[in-house]
Amino acid sequence: MLDLLDDSTFKDNDIIRGGTITMRIWRQDGWGHLVAAAAKGDTVKLAHLGVTEDFAGTTPYAEILGPEQKKEWVAHRAFVALFVASHRGHVRTATFLLRHGADVHYKTPLGRTALHVAAVMGRCDCIELLLSCGARALDPDSEGQTAVSLARLWGQQQSERTMIRFKWQKKSAAAVLPSSSESLDMQEMSGHAS
Repeated sequence: MLDLLDDSTFKDNDIIRGGTITMRIWRQDGWGHLVAAAAKGDTVKLAHLGVTEDFAGTTPYAEILGPEQKKEWVAHRAFVALFVASHRGHVRTATFLLRHGADVHYKTPLGRTALHVAAVMGRCDCIELLLSCGARALDPDSEGQTAVSLARLWGQQQSERTMIRFKWQKKSAAAVLPSSSESLDMQEMSGHAS
Protein backbone atom coordinates (compact mmCIF):
# COMPACT_ATOMS: atom_id res chain seq x y z
CA MET A 1 0.00 0.00 0.00
CA LEU A 2 1.27 3.47 -0.83
CA ASP A 3 0.11 7.06 -0.60
CA LEU A 4 -0.04 8.76 -3.97
CA LEU A 5 1.03 12.33 -3.35
CA ASP A 6 -0.58 15.18 -5.30
CA ASP A 7 2.58 16.01 -7.21
CA SER A 8 3.61 12.43 -8.03
CA THR A 9 2.82 10.46 -11.15
CA PHE A 10 2.21 6.79 -11.82
CA LYS A 11 5.69 6.69 -13.35
CA ASP A 12 7.18 8.08 -10.11
CA ASN A 13 5.59 5.15 -8.26
CA ASP A 14 6.61 2.46 -10.78
CA ILE A 15 3.02 1.87 -11.90
CA ILE A 16 3.01 0.61 -15.47
CA ARG A 17 0.49 1.05 -18.28
CA GLY A 18 -2.14 -1.68 -18.22
CA GLY A 19 -1.69 -2.32 -14.50
CA THR A 20 -4.63 -2.50 -12.12
CA ILE A 21 -4.81 -0.09 -9.22
CA THR A 22 -7.14 -0.36 -6.26
CA MET A 23 -7.66 3.05 -4.71
CA ARG A 24 -9.16 4.16 -1.45
CA ILE A 25 -10.44 7.71 -1.49
CA TRP A 26 -10.36 9.85 1.63
CA ARG A 27 -13.50 9.38 3.65
CA GLN A 28 -13.08 12.80 5.25
CA ASP A 29 -15.29 15.58 4.00
CA GLY A 30 -17.36 13.28 1.78
CA TRP A 31 -14.67 12.80 -0.89
CA GLY A 32 -15.35 9.08 -1.26
CA HIS A 33 -19.05 9.68 -1.93
CA LEU A 34 -18.27 12.52 -4.34
CA VAL A 35 -15.81 10.47 -6.41
CA ALA A 36 -18.14 7.44 -6.42
CA ALA A 37 -21.12 9.54 -7.57
CA ALA A 38 -19.07 11.19 -10.33
CA ALA A 39 -17.68 7.81 -11.45
CA LYS A 40 -21.21 6.40 -11.70
CA GLY A 41 -22.63 9.53 -13.33
CA ASP A 42 -25.09 9.93 -10.45
CA THR A 43 -25.90 13.59 -10.95
CA VAL A 44 -28.72 13.65 -8.38
CA LYS A 45 -26.45 12.39 -5.61
CA LEU A 46 -23.58 14.57 -6.77
CA ALA A 47 -25.78 17.68 -6.57
CA HIS A 48 -25.98 17.22 -2.80
CA LEU A 49 -22.27 16.67 -2.22
CA GLY A 50 -20.91 20.21 -2.31
CA VAL A 51 -20.32 20.75 -6.02
CA THR A 52 -22.71 23.70 -6.36
CA GLU A 53 -23.12 26.93 -4.40
CA ASP A 54 -26.69 25.89 -3.52
CA PHE A 55 -25.57 22.83 -1.55
CA ALA A 56 -22.14 23.98 -0.42
CA GLY A 57 -22.63 23.40 3.31
CA THR A 58 -23.06 19.65 3.28
CA THR A 59 -20.14 18.57 5.48
CA PRO A 60 -18.95 19.64 8.94
CA TYR A 61 -15.80 21.08 7.35
CA ALA A 62 -17.81 23.18 4.91
CA GLU A 63 -19.85 24.64 7.77
CA ILE A 64 -16.78 26.30 9.32
CA LEU A 65 -15.51 27.92 6.12
CA GLY A 66 -15.83 31.61 5.40
CA PRO A 67 -17.54 32.75 2.18
CA GLU A 68 -14.36 32.91 0.05
CA GLN A 69 -12.99 29.64 1.42
CA LYS A 70 -16.32 27.95 0.76
CA LYS A 71 -16.30 29.23 -2.81
CA GLU A 72 -12.83 27.70 -3.35
CA TRP A 73 -13.94 24.46 -1.64
CA VAL A 74 -16.96 24.16 -3.97
CA ALA A 75 -14.83 24.98 -7.05
CA HIS A 76 -12.30 22.29 -6.14
CA ARG A 77 -14.99 19.66 -5.51
CA ALA A 78 -16.79 20.58 -8.74
CA PHE A 79 -13.54 20.20 -10.69
CA VAL A 80 -12.77 16.79 -9.18
CA ALA A 81 -16.29 15.65 -10.07
CA LEU A 82 -15.92 17.07 -13.61
CA PHE A 83 -12.54 15.37 -14.04
CA VAL A 84 -13.91 11.98 -12.92
CA ALA A 85 -17.14 12.32 -14.95
CA SER A 86 -15.12 13.27 -18.05
CA HIS A 87 -12.81 10.29 -17.50
CA ARG A 88 -15.82 7.97 -17.36
CA GLY A 89 -17.66 9.64 -20.26
CA HIS A 90 -20.69 10.84 -18.27
CA VAL A 91 -21.75 13.75 -20.49
CA ARG A 92 -24.96 14.56 -18.60
CA THR A 93 -23.08 14.77 -15.31
CA ALA A 94 -20.35 16.91 -16.89
CA THR A 95 -23.05 19.16 -18.39
CA PHE A 96 -24.69 19.57 -14.97
CA LEU A 97 -21.37 20.46 -13.37
CA LEU A 98 -20.46 22.98 -16.07
CA ARG A 99 -23.91 24.62 -15.87
CA HIS A 100 -23.43 24.98 -12.12
CA GLY A 101 -20.05 26.66 -12.34
CA ALA A 102 -17.39 23.95 -12.69
CA ASP A 103 -14.35 25.58 -14.26
CA VAL A 104 -13.27 23.91 -17.50
CA HIS A 105 -9.78 25.44 -17.04
CA TYR A 106 -9.16 24.15 -13.49
CA LYS A 107 -6.10 21.88 -13.32
CA THR A 108 -4.74 19.02 -11.24
CA PRO A 109 -1.43 19.61 -9.43
CA LEU A 110 0.25 18.16 -12.56
CA GLY A 111 -1.57 20.61 -14.84
CA ARG A 112 -4.15 18.25 -16.34
CA THR A 113 -7.65 19.42 -17.16
CA ALA A 114 -10.85 17.46 -17.68
CA LEU A 115 -10.14 17.73 -21.42
CA HIS A 116 -6.77 16.00 -21.00
CA VAL A 117 -8.39 12.99 -19.34
CA ALA A 118 -11.36 12.86 -21.73
CA ALA A 119 -8.91 12.86 -24.66
CA VAL A 120 -6.81 10.03 -23.20
CA MET A 121 -9.91 7.93 -22.52
CA GLY A 122 -11.49 8.54 -25.94
CA ARG A 123 -14.61 10.22 -24.52
CA CYS A 124 -15.50 12.20 -27.64
CA ASP A 125 -18.90 13.43 -26.40
CA CYS A 126 -17.20 14.87 -23.32
CA ILE A 127 -14.45 16.34 -25.48
CA GLU A 128 -17.02 18.18 -27.60
CA LEU A 129 -18.83 19.44 -24.49
CA LEU A 130 -15.64 20.65 -22.82
CA LEU A 131 -14.42 22.37 -25.99
CA SER A 132 -17.80 24.07 -26.46
CA CYS A 133 -17.45 25.42 -22.91
CA GLY A 134 -14.04 26.92 -23.64
CA ALA A 135 -11.54 24.13 -22.92
CA ARG A 136 -8.31 24.53 -24.86
CA ALA A 137 -6.96 21.52 -26.74
CA LEU A 138 -3.45 23.00 -26.87
CA ASP A 139 -3.21 23.95 -23.18
CA PRO A 140 -0.09 22.14 -21.88
CA ASP A 141 0.19 20.29 -18.58
CA SER A 142 3.29 20.55 -16.38
CA GLU A 143 5.14 18.13 -18.69
CA GLY A 144 4.24 20.13 -21.82
CA GLN A 145 1.61 17.61 -22.97
CA THR A 146 -1.60 18.96 -24.50
CA ALA A 147 -4.90 17.11 -24.80
CA VAL A 148 -4.08 16.61 -28.49
CA SER A 149 -0.58 15.24 -27.84
CA LEU A 150 -1.86 12.93 -25.09
CA ALA A 151 -4.59 11.61 -27.38
CA ARG A 152 -1.92 10.89 -29.99
CA LEU A 153 0.39 9.29 -27.39
CA TRP A 154 -2.39 6.99 -26.13
CA GLY A 155 -3.54 6.05 -29.63
CA GLN A 156 -6.88 7.83 -29.31
CA GLN A 157 -7.25 8.88 -32.94
CA GLN A 158 -10.95 9.65 -32.59
CA SER A 159 -10.22 12.02 -29.69
CA GLU A 160 -7.58 13.77 -31.77
CA ARG A 161 -9.92 14.04 -34.77
CA THR A 162 -12.72 15.39 -32.57
CA MET A 163 -10.48 18.20 -31.28
CA ILE A 164 -9.17 19.06 -34.76
CA ARG A 165 -12.69 19.01 -36.24
CA PHE A 166 -13.97 21.24 -33.43
CA LYS A 167 -11.21 23.78 -34.07
CA TRP A 168 -11.90 23.77 -37.83
CA GLN A 169 -15.66 24.13 -37.31
CA LYS A 170 -15.08 27.03 -34.96
CA LYS A 171 -12.78 28.67 -37.51
CA SER A 172 -15.18 28.17 -40.41
CA ALA A 173 -18.11 29.46 -38.35
CA ALA A 174 -16.16 32.64 -37.69
CA ALA A 175 -15.46 32.86 -41.45
CA VAL A 176 -12.13 34.53 -40.80
CA LEU A 177 -8.77 33.54 -42.19
CA PRO A 178 -6.54 32.19 -39.42
CA SER A 179 -3.57 34.23 -38.25
CA SER A 180 -0.13 32.71 -38.75
CA SER A 181 0.01 31.54 -35.10
CA GLU A 182 -3.36 29.80 -35.49
CA SER A 183 -2.09 28.14 -38.67
CA LEU A 184 0.85 26.81 -36.69
CA ASP A 185 -1.54 25.55 -33.99
CA MET A 186 -3.53 23.66 -36.61
CA GLN A 187 -0.33 22.19 -38.09
CA GLU A 188 0.74 21.03 -34.62
CA MET A 189 -2.68 19.49 -33.96
CA SER A 190 -2.65 17.58 -37.23
CA GLY A 191 0.95 16.46 -36.70
CA HIS A 192 2.22 18.30 -39.79
CA ALA A 193 4.37 20.99 -38.18
CA SER A 194 7.56 21.60 -40.14
